[in-house]
Amino acid sequence: MNRRLLAVLLATGLAASATAQELKRAELGDLPLGSGEVIEDLQVGYRTFGALNAERDNAVVLLTWFGGQSEQLAGLVGSEAMLDPARHFVIVIDALANGVSSSPSNSIKQPRMAFPVFGMADLVAANRRLLEVEFELDHVQALVGVSMGGMQVFEWILQDPEFAESAIIIQGSPRLTPYDLLLWQSTFEAIRRDPVWDGGNYRQQPARRALYYIAMLSGQTPESINRQLSRPQVLALLEDQTPVEGFDANDHLRQVEAMLGHDVTRDFANDLSRAAGAVRSRVLYVWNAKDHVVRPEPGLEFAKAMNAEVLELPGNCGHGAYACELPMLRQAVAAFLSPPEAE
Repeated sequence: MNRRLLAVLLATGLAASATAQELKRAELGDLPLGSGEVIEDLQVGYRTFGALNAERDNAVVLLTWFGGQSEQLAGLVGSEAMLDPARHFVIVIDALANGVSSSPSNSIKQPRMAFPVFGMADLVAANRRLLEVEFELDHVQALVGVSMGGMQVFEWILQDPEFAESAIIIQGSPRLTPYDLLLWQSTFEAIRRDPVWDGGNYRQQPARRALYYIAMLSGQTPESINRQLSRPQVLALLEDQTPVEGFDANDHLRQVEAMLGHDVTRDFANDLSRAAGAVRSRVLYVWNAKDHVVRPEPGLEFAKAMNAEVLELPGNCGHGAYACELPMLRQAVAAFLSPPEAE
């Protein structure tokens, strides 16, 4: 598969990926949610790379994107990847409703649409509980996230400002733009308006091909699509009715609901500058001007308000820019996480 297309489909929950360290699952009891509901028998999946040093100060937490699983993020960890496990103890955490951690698709007590709606703050609470229970960590070197993973990082550095020394937010947002809201609501409606969905009690995945088209269209730029695909190829694609693999529909809905409700300014009078002023972590914000899945404008405003470091990824890869420009990203992340030189 074309590298750019694969990057897009991974970040929009429509592809699987390669090998990774062994998956582990932590059983963490019941998780109270901000809504007053409870996720019963919380399970959180994770993978680790590298080792925690004697000082316990080299832990880096990598958070999954929309529809992503820790296995898929393994490609961002390695000596030639974004995070070097020889330097960092990398903990990749599976988000709620990703099909690995507690989800509508795997919950025994709260299956399908009986699984509670949760918000970005609840995702952070689940992640935080994992780190406390499994690793006895109440402070980390860095929080890192791509796309929805970056949204979790934005939420975390405001919910617990002293938790992370540094935060690296890659093509994420402190709140969705009007464009983003329309895009993600369209995926929500595509599922719920498909008769196959049947209130979440489907026997086959609803709206799968429509979601595939939405991901392809929004995840890349017009220039990129027109360069990579010919008219005959696209016409053949539109005629193809082969079942498309992808994210479970009920899981999709719950994660989309978390993103639609995501807004770190809710306790700051809807003011991004005021919210940015509450951050205590060092922040690196990474963006691409042609990202049509998560627009960068709110993140740039937030970064400017707190004088964060900013890296623009060039090119026409759109939401897949983090993968297309991995060498540039790797260099920037390594420099950002390196200890300052003694004067």
